[in-house]
Amino acid sequence: MHKIGIVSKESAETQYWLELFKAIDLSDKEELNWLYKESTELLAIFTSIGKSAKSGKKAIKDLYAAKGRPKGKPFTVHISDAAMIKKLDCVVTKEAKVLIKKFW
Repeated sequence: MHKIGIVSKESAETQYWLELFKAIDLSDKEELNWLYKESTELLAIFTSIGKSAKSGKKAIKDLYAAKGRPKGKPFTVHISDAAMIKKLDCVVTKEAKVLIKKFW
């Protein structure tokens, strides 16, 4: 969890520097725009992972709000063990239960 927080901060700082480079016309604008777009996507991913890792219903609610995602549309959550499923109050399909039993 701590490392994800560091990565998120570093990603945000990268965006700051890219914005600065664009403002002073330091590099090719097309390349900077591409890098900025990529860094935005990475920052969103790291933020999502960090919020998911907090676990609990409030974290999930906050994640939906942060992403602007409709409540009925699920998103991917990385789960480390069966106990986390219970904490997050996840819906688990029959197929998923078979895989959980086999691999956990």
